[in-house]
Amino acid sequence: MDIKDNIKSNRKRLKMTQQELADRVGVSVHAIKMWESGKYEPTVKSLKALVAVFGVSAQELCGIEAPEAPQPSEITPDYILQHPSGRTAFIEEIMTMPEERFRHILKYSEFLKREASAEGTTDAPGK
Repeated sequence: MDIKDNIKSNRKRLKMTQQELADRVGVSVHAIKMWESGKYEPTVKSLKALVAVFGVSAQELCGIEAPEAPQPSEITPDYILQHPSGRTAFIEEIMTMPEERFRHILKYSEFLKREASAEGTTDAPGK
């Protein structure tokens, strides 16, 4: 769905009239009608207000789909460091490892914490 459909469906989900939504967002009822008809789109300021009223993300309201997360074979260290979905996939991969390998990761994590502590750096996990 696109933004006009998402505005209307979210308004109906909350059982609000166009006037009630207009009052909550701080615009005229005419603006709501124009958005829902697709003749105009909300300004950034109005979009922020709509997101707050509806309790959804701006991406969801605008109909923007999140990029598909790469498959485990496609996950590179750079991807893991730069994308939250990469970190999530990496954590899921670790959590499904056999216990012995998981213990190795935990030991290495403790080693890195001790090393950072000895160097006096503050980038140790958990600090």
